[in-house]
Amino acid sequence: IRTAVARWFLTPPPPRIAVLAAGVPGEDELLQVNQSLYQDVKASLSKFRELRVTSDIAVRTLMLKSDFESDPAKILEALDVDYLLLGTARRANGQAHFSAELLDRDLTVQFAATWQEGDTSLLAMKGHLVSEVVKGLDIAYAPAVYRQATGRGTDNEEAYQQYLVGL
Repeated sequence: IRTAVARWFLTPPPPRIAVLAAGVPGEDELLQVNQSLYQDVKASLSKFRELRVTSDIAVRTLMLKSDFESDPAKILEALDVDYLLLGTARRANGQAHFSAELLDRDLTVQFAATWQEGDTSLLAMKGHLVSEVVKGLDIAYAPAVYRQATGRGTDNEEAYQQYLVGL
């Protein structure tokens, strides 16, 4: 029993992460796709026992506050998390552009990537995001959990996009 108690005290707590999707006002469908994509990413990350994912309610409650600031340092502090996965989407020259950053409390970028519509599928993007977060945070995991979290429920890109838009 002593060894188990000692191990419990010596084991650092699992990292805590918040996932936040943003977009440009007026781009309602693109914002909805981005928010749905990051909901999917959040659901996949929550499959890892070694990671604590902040609830959507906590993130939305923070964003609805009248004094909400989009400063990542203040978001990290307000949500009491170690990492913030921030995903943005915008449209330029008729193409959707997506970006993702994984920031720690010091605002050091642990992972960053950008994609353009047509470069890769949204399904591949989701799997890549989950994979990079897990690798970046050096999370231990069972191979079956990793495959389930980064895998695809479908190979039909059109069906996945309709799912993200809510059709």
